[in-house]
Order: sequence, then structure tokens, then C-alpha cells
Amino acid sequence: LLGGGLGGSTRQLWASLGLEKLNHELAQPLTPAEVKLNLESSPDLTKLQTYDIKFVPAPLGSAKAVVSVQLCNPGFLQTSFEIHYPNEREIELPQWADEGEPTMEQ
Repeated sequence: LLGGGLGGSTRQLWASLGLEKLNHELAQPLTPAEVKLNLESSPDLTKLQTYDIKFVPAPLGSAKAVVSVQLCNPGFLQTSFEIHYPNEREIELPQWADEGEPTMEQ
């Protein structure tokens, strides 16, 4: 990982994580499709733009790196942010739910 005292510049870190593009896109006014999505009572969240933030892997045995993310909502409406890893599920299954494929008996 670069920047933040980890062997590279902050500019390199921002480029590596794609933060300039992310900040630019989030600063844009909503498109008509985004406004329509916001007005729906049960919006389809799969229609939301996603952003890949790629972390550079370190060699096995390297010192651990901590990355802090500070998010700011400059608007007047209340909002919340979530960050998910690619291996996280989209929905939480109840404990009783079977995650496996159905067997011939089922």
C-alpha cells in the first residue's frame, strides 16, 4: 500500500484506490434516473452505481497496514454509507435458512 507514510505519496495512494474518480462522480448532480430511483418506496438497490476500491496486496509476512476512510456528506439530507468486501453477501440470511443447493430429496 502506498501513501500515508507507507512508502509512497498520498497522490499515489489516491490513484491506486481510484479516489479522484470516486470523489468526482459523487460530487455530480443526480441524473434523472437517480432522482426517479430516490422517489421509489422500495428502490432496486442493484441499480446504484458501485465503486471498486482496489487495495494493493502485500507480500506474506509484511507488516499489517491500516486504512482509514473518512466520508463526508456536504448536503443537507441525512445519509448513511456502507463499505462491503466482495465476499460479503448482499443480504443476511436467517439462521434457519439453508445456504446449500437443494438435494434430490428436497
